[in-house]
Amino acid sequence: MRKTIILAAAAAVAFAAPALAQTETQRAQAAQGQNGSGAGVQTAPNASTPGRGRVGSAEVTTTAGFIRAVAISDIYEVEAARLAGQRSGNAAIKRFAEHMAQDHAATTTQLKSAVQAMNGPSPPTSMDTRHTEMVSQLRNARSSDFERLFVSQEIAAHEEAVALFRAYSQQGDNAQLRQWASTTLPKLEEHLTMARQLQGQRG
Repeated sequence: MRKTIILAAAAAVAFAAPALAQTETQRAQAAQGQNGSGAGVQTAPNASTPGRGRVGSAEVTTTAGFIRAVAISDIYEVEAARLAGQRSGNAAIKRFAEHMAQDHAATTTQLKSAVQAMNGPSPPTSMDTRHTEMVSQLRNARSSDFERLFVSQEIAAHEEAVALFRAYSQQGDNAQLRQWASTTLPKLEEHLTMARQLQGQRG
């Protein structure tokens, strides 16, 4: 009888172990989800694909988040355009790069004026790590790879910018910046179309 009880208890433990392990795994996954490291939490994109899916979050629909994102994007665009003007031998890419440098310099000026008018937080004057790495990739790319990488980055960067401005124009917490985002959005959509056309021309 005693032997039978012992065997039954051992079987119960063996049966319960996988369920307990599964429960512990689920708890760990839930904890990871709460602290931002679990499944479903967006991870940082690689340097050549700027942040698709990030926009529309609470961070970029706040005044401070939007200002930061726009300023960093503009700094990157101007620097990437400068490198394209120096390194590319393609006339169409050079024209596009010049266009980007002019338009994003203008956007920077407009943003600064809007921030001053609303007494908002000062825009950053340098890129974040992700955009710094993107510029580094362009700077270090082989000549044969530069134009492909530049156009690829421009498409991804403008996809992100379009989504950013669209999200803020609809959900932003400052009326003045919402209006500016709305009026600037068509220009960024034009940039995205131009970058995609360049990619099509290159096959």
